[in-house]
Amino acid sequence: MLVRLGEMLVKSKVITSDQLEEALKAQVMFGGKLGTNLIELDFVCEKTLAKALSAKLSVPFVSSDTLLKIPKRTIKALPRDLVEKYKVVPLTVDKTRITVATSDPSDLFSLDELRFVSGKAIKTVIAPELSLALAMEKYYDIPRDVRYIRIEASNSEKNKKKEEGNSSQAVKKSSKPDMPGFIDFNPDAKPDKQVDDEQFAANRGLEEAIDEYAIGELYRKLAASENREEMSECIIDYLSQRFQKIILFIMKEHSAIGWKGLSRSKRVANISQLELSLKEPSVLSIVSEGKDPYYFGSLTYTPGNLKIAKALGSKELSSEVLVTPISIKGRVICAIYLEGGKTPLKFEISHIDTLAQKISIAFEILMLKNKLIMT
Repeated sequence: MLVRLGEMLVKSKVITSDQLEEALKAQVMFGGKLGTNLIELDFVCEKTLAKALSAKLSVPFVSSDTLLKIPKRTIKALPRDLVEKYKVVPLTVDKTRITVATSDPSDLFSLDELRFVSGKAIKTVIAPELSLALAMEKYYDIPRDVRYIRIEASNSEKNKKKEEGNSSQAVKKSSKPDMPGFIDFNPDAKPDKQVDDEQFAANRGLEEAIDEYAIGELYRKLAASENREEMSECIIDYLSQRFQKIILFIMKEHSAIGWKGLSRSKRVANISQLELSLKEPSVLSIVSEGKDPYYFGSLTYTPGNLKIAKALGSKELSSEVLVTPISIKGRVICAIYLEGGKTPLKFEISHIDTLAQKISIAFEILMLKNKLIMT
């Protein structure tokens, strides 16, 4: 019988059942391997995780130090595109075999293609997702998600404190700043254009019938989604029919990170590199607390809002945006950022709010599915 990683860690008392459940929920919301979420939540260290993965899969593990000391001639054994596609890094090479580090040795399809392209036998060793991402960036200039950078920085800070003898100090949680009146702090913002409501009411009957069918299809696809990537693609596909510029954000405790983005039907490049601090003013910080059901208005001149505009290829700050949070049990986990609708955004507020509620339900369903499979 296959022993799951989570079960193994609980049975060996490395983590508790409650910690496993929290990590499984985080995996659904934020993606990544279960191990990455356990490290991010500070439930296990990377070395412990590597040993557990090795035992689970009966595959040797490689240390993060070894991954960062690979000779250049070895790195040349695999091209960048294959490394990026299959998330592997070559460790040793001889005339007949390449040993690669991977976070998923069970992916036989990837190993078969590597074997075919290289003309050599492939041996695998296991490495945590975090270490692998760092090595891929170092040797192949493949950018890490900001999430991995943040986890590494957090781990480095913890190690530094231990070395200084401060490991026993409790880490204080930062509180988000109170920003009363932030929405109105740009008195020079242009007023919203006056809209003739009758102009958009004439043909609503047919449009509503089409919309009802489209939204029904979306809800069915959300319910059938097997993972967060399928879910995000369903959402983006639907929103792209109605809006010119879209970003889905993952909301962490202190930051908002780009998940998926679209600007005039084109994917936003390197969207996962877009990160905004929720401690600083932006449209994301406004909705991050979950107190406001949405933000509707202009993009005011702040560093965070400028980042959003730049990511979408905009030369100016938009005079009309809609940002709607997605919450689970009072916690904001995602946000939908929209610009340039087929109709003025003020007519979309209620519709997108309903969509956000449905997405929240879909996330909860996915969490239950994940819990059923992983425990």
